[in-house]
Amino acid sequence: MVAACIFAVLAWAVFHSFAVHPAGTPATPATVRELGAVLMDSYVLPLEVIGLMLTAALIGAVIIAMKEKRDTQ
Repeated sequence: MVAACIFAVLAWAVFHSFAVHPAGTPATPATVRELGAVLMDSYVLPLEVIGLMLTAALIGAVIIAMKEKRDTQ
């Protein structure tokens, strides 16, 4: 009984999924110019924050990679 219920739920999920139904018309591919315009118009602050985080990560990686110089006299 439990197996039949689980099978029914899974069958319903498969028949109502996007894999069974056609997706419709495909979207037009975005150009680099459109992508740049969207990033610089709508997402300026997140873009700058990500740039600062990547810069901080790069500086941190350089600091970790540097070897300490010790006096061995």
